[in-house]
Amino acid sequence: MKNRLIPIGIGLLLYGFCMAQPTVGSDALLVFGEMEEAQFLDLTANNFDSGMKGENVNWNVNTIMEDQNNCLYDGKEAHSSIYADSFPNATIYFSCVITSDDGESSTTHTFYEIDGNKQYFHGSVSVSIDDPDFDSIFTVYDDPMLVMEFPRTFGDEFEDDFSARISSYTPGQFIASRQEGQVSSKIDAYGSLTTKAGIFNNVIREKRSEIAVVSVAGLPFTTTQESHRYNFLGEDENYVLLNMDSLVTKDAGGNELLTTYNGFYRTRGPSAVKNTLRSISAFSIFPNPAKTQEPVELRFTSEREQVLYVVIYDVAGHRTDYQQNFEVRVGENIIKMSTTDMLSGRYIVELADEKGRALRIPIICVE
Repeated sequence: MKNRLIPIGIGLLLYGFCMAQPTVGSDALLVFGEMEEAQFLDLTANNFDSGMKGENVNWNVNTIMEDQNNCLYDGKEAHSSIYADSFPNATIYFSCVITSDDGESSTTHTFYEIDGNKQYFHGSVSVSIDDPDFDSIFTVYDDPMLVMEFPRTFGDEFEDDFSARISSYTPGQFIASRQEGQVSSKIDAYGSLTTKAGIFNNVIREKRSEIAVVSVAGLPFTTTQESHRYNFLGEDENYVLLNMDSLVTKDAGGNELLTTYNGFYRTRGPSAVKNTLRSISAFSIFPNPAKTQEPVELRFTSEREQVLYVVIYDVAGHRTDYQQNFEVRVGENIIKMSTTDMLSGRYIVELADEKGRALRIPIICVE
């Protein structure tokens, strides 16, 4: 794997006073037990606009329409996935369920390796939920792709080579293909970002380009795929705030065959709580989904005796009236929570200690 990092120092901006440019560290990554909900955008050639590059940019995507899909990205240990054998060096995976316009649902597992301040993409699996024996795509990177190297600040950039095997299964057909390409990443802007979730300050924009030659087994020609992606990350935030991506497929002669557009924004507002409560592990909620008017059990393991505060938020980040504190012991603990005053829907459960260290996990209440 070839990796060329070109660091550029943090500058200062004279804007009435000296203000350091935003710097995003590795705590922007989701780790085990953390999750974020993302709402997909209805992007087309007419409204795909990633905004300006440069310093002190004000981006506003509040007017872009949403499509019907959203997704809760949930960080889990890679070995716990049923597809773990295909990604032996991955350390974390995220699952997402998407329902198409025709009502068919599929689930996607994306696998990453977090190695110090670097994050590598190892591949993904997309499988039809309606009929898991058909309509599946396995993408396995023989040479994993470097997707992030922290810290990131205005002007720094890197390049990396990658290669991947893609296996597509559809009823009565199997297609095997390969990708060989290069990714380049540069932080080309910083400023403030407005989405439907709110206004975020100290935001950097990553411009990411992936160019790959695609060869399909049994076919005498190749195609080229060019992906141009913009990721917006906040200095004080968790996870990607906004993503906009265009994918262009060209034939060997450079003629455009197909262009698709994708994107999403994080649905929770500014200053989302990060998973800083490292003394808690092996947590789960039972039953989940739960029924309103019936208690649920929050189960977890604690490294020490401590007092924990339990607070419940809706998916928009608004705090509900529920708040309780519990004394927990070393080892396994079970906390019973009442859902009497909760309407059906999805909620976020927050555990916090007396120093404000916290983690959030989801609970889904149904009628």
